[in-house]
Amino acid sequence: MTLGTVIKKLSEGIKGQGGHVPYRDSKLTRILQPALGGNANTAIICNITLAQVHADETKSSLQFASRALRVTNCAEINEILTDAALLKRQRKEIEELRAKLKNSQSEHLDEDVLHLRNTLLQSELEKERIALELEEERKAKEQREKRLLQQAKKIENLSSLVLNSE
Repeated sequence: MTLGTVIKKLSEGIKGQGGHVPYRDSKLTRILQPALGGNANTAIICNITLAQVHADETKSSLQFASRALRVTNCAEINEILTDAALLKRQRKEIEELRAKLKNSQSEHLDEDVLHLRNTLLQSELEKERIALELEEERKAKEQREKRLLQQAKKIENLSSLVLNSE
């Protein structure tokens, strides 16, 4: 019963999700814990019979076997590391981490360069827009000054006509 519960929990992936697997509920599951959920390849043999009398037991055995098939362990070879092997592994890991860091920095720098180019392009477009507005304002000012000069000349002409007619 308890072994079935442990296998059910392991087949549902409870261990990977951080859930509890009840290994301590029986002595059998405590003994089998390293084989069931640890760093091991485990084989389970289920016996069945075609006799009608044992149909329920056969069905239960097959269900247990199907759940046991869904249990996944990531078995790794246990190795005894010497100081030199450990040092070599750590150097390799350092190199991998440096490569990852360099990659992430270059990706980050590429993003920064792209962002700066976009900002530069927007600034140049804004500069051109402001230059066009400035040119339009300058032309409008020149036209106003011309009109003012023309009106000043008209006023002067009219004033001289009024003075001459008196």
